[in-house]
Amino acid sequence: MKKKINLIRESKFIKNILLAIMGTAGAQAITMLFSPVITRLYGVESFGLLGTFTAILTVLIPISALSYPIAIVLSKEDNEAENIAKISVIISILISISSALFIIVFSDYIVRSLNIEYLRDYLIIIPIALFFSALKQILEQWLIRNKLFRITAQVAVYQSLFLNIVKTFFGWFSPSGFVLIIITSLGYFTYATLLFIVGGNNSKLIKKISLNKSEFKSVTYKYKDFPLYRAPQQFINALSQSLPTLMLASFFGSKSVGFYALSRMIMGIPSMLGKSVGDVFYPQVTGAINQGKNVSKLLIQATSSLFFIGLIPFSIVILFGPWLFSFVFGADWIIAGEYSQWLSLAMFFSFINRPAVSTLAALRLQKFFLVYEIVSAIVRFTAISLGFYLYKSDIFAVAAFSCSGVVLNIFLIFYTITKSKAKT
Repeated sequence: MKKKINLIRESKFIKNILLAIMGTAGAQAITMLFSPVITRLYGVESFGLLGTFTAILTVLIPISALSYPIAIVLSKEDNEAENIAKISVIISILISISSALFIIVFSDYIVRSLNIEYLRDYLIIIPIALFFSALKQILEQWLIRNKLFRITAQVAVYQSLFLNIVKTFFGWFSPSGFVLIIITSLGYFTYATLLFIVGGNNSKLIKKISLNKSEFKSVTYKYKDFPLYRAPQQFINALSQSLPTLMLASFFGSKSVGFYALSRMIMGIPSMLGKSVGDVFYPQVTGAINQGKNVSKLLIQATSSLFFIGLIPFSIVILFGPWLFSFVFGADWIIAGEYSQWLSLAMFFSFINRPAVSTLAALRLQKFFLVYEIVSAIVRFTAISLGFYLYKSDIFAVAAFSCSGVVLNIFLIFYTITKSKAKT
């Protein structure tokens, strides 16, 4: 027993996981502490406005740098990783400018087709938030590559504290959806800035962005599977995850979106711990594959650990969601608690699939993942449409969407385990 404890203490992998979890847990604990105040200050409709804005932004974030930042961790050479980072910055600038022009020209069509007239004046903020979200991705992946998890943990806490203080402060004087949108967009800027400042002295990334033509061609071609397969996969995944928000906005209005937005935000708190574990697991599994180690054993251990970690918090919400939301956030939010009971099911399995998703990238199964996401999007769209068109019920729509997510994530986990066994 003593030997096992010493092994855990000496394990860099375990230490990195604990650092990542502590940072994420700290940031999410701050969000939870402020949430009862913020929900009472802003109200359901303000959260609905923010929810619709965030849903559109979430769909676009995966293509903000064409997923090249993910390749930063995979590269064996630091010089090549730096070039990938530079390419990612250049691409993010071009895509942000293109999206701004698209919104200016087609804003009328966007608001009409999605039935979101109330969001018209805020669409132009999206390209700015998109650019800073790309910078955040690039800096995060660089720090993950260098295993600087302490820095990412610190930044997560600082940023959460700053944003929640700002939300609360402005909520006393001007509690509106517009304020929430501005502060949320500012969050990407502060996160990227903090990662750059705090992590700058510990990395080689702070260099002039210059890249010769041969390097650009070589690196973009070598990692072409990321823009060809991973970026579309992440885009489709984000679209399928945002379907409930966009369809609720179109069929039931901003109030229903507000309930869903809060439910999604709260249930996303434990899910962020899964992301943190996935961030640590990604370089670990990549190294194991390069060294010919038993990847399947590592994957099963990580997935099992997340299963037991997530079992209690998600089960509590499944059993007591409406009462918890009403008690913590106010009586107006009881419907958000009903949404959360169903969302907990889907997000539990999304929580435990993070090691599998990381392993797919490390195994370079990008093409399969793209096909999987296309099928997933069709299944989820069909499920949620049943609720809207056949039953005309927002609760049934969320329930159908969540149950389809459970089945899809279980399949993904077992498929990845099978493929990782074949690799070894």
